[in-house]
Amino acid sequence: MVVAAPWSGAGIETCSLGSPSNPTIRLVVGVAPEAVAKAESLRSKLRTGEARQTSVLRELHLHELDADQLRRMAEVAPASEQSKVMAQLQDIVEYGLLRRHLRERLEALAVAQREHSQGAELRVNGPIFTGAELRMGDQVTRITTDSAKLRCHLAEDEDGRVSIQAESM
Repeated sequence: MVVAAPWSGAGIETCSLGSPSNPTIRLVVGVAPEAVAKAESLRSKLRTGEARQTSVLRELHLHELDADQLRRMAEVAPASEQSKVMAQLQDIVEYGLLRRHLRERLEALAVAQREHSQGAELRVNGPIFTGAELRMGDQVTRITTDSAKLRCHLAEDEDGRVSIQAESM
């Protein structure tokens, strides 16, 4: 029985996956735990940046980022408000740049995970219990029905989408 959150760079073979008493097991194949933690950290920073940018937009009574509208606001702001409006506009620009940078880093990490996880597989020679989560590369699936004797691997469809495939052994 696999009872922790093990990981492997290439593949894992086990006699069972999960258990009725531990339905929340997480198994990572083809990705180092540091890469998963890094991706989660980047996503958290991205959400924080989005929230901050939204907050500044709300302060300016805007619902979305519109460069023309921001430019007009800066032009018509009273002299007493000019420095505050310019600081808010600068914040919006900086949060936008930060968000773009974080998205680029996330995409680069996802590409690296896909490359690293090619050929990774999981072989379960016995029972597989509902609730187990399997991560292979940047793909994640949760086991929704009890089963047994499966080989899981990443496969690409004709449209280039990658997903976790399970085959009976």
